[in-house]
Amino acid sequence: MMGGRRAPEPLTPTLSRKGRGGRREGGAASGVGAMTRVFTASVWNEGDWYVAQALEVDVVSQGETIDGALANLREALELYFEPPGPPAMS
Repeated sequence: MMGGRRAPEPLTPTLSRKGRGGRREGGAASGVGAMTRVFTASVWNEGDWYVAQALEVDVVSQGETIDGALANLREALELYFEPPGPPAMS
C-alpha cells in the first residue's frame, strides 16, 4: 500500500470525564463517567510510517503499522477531548 490511502473506518476512543481534583472517576473498564464517540479514521502510508487522521476533528497520529497508527490516534483523541485539569499553582 505504498503511497495509497486505506478506506476510512470507524474508530471508537473511550473518553473519560474527570472528577474532583483532576482524578478520573472510574475508567474504560467500569464505564463510570465515560462516554464513547465514534470517529472515522483515514490511514495512508508515508515512507516507513502509516499516518492516521480522524476526519471529524483535526487530530492526526502515526505508527510503524496500520494498527499502531490507529492505536496512537485513539490515544491522541482521548487526550484531545480530556478536560483541562486544575490550574497549576505557582
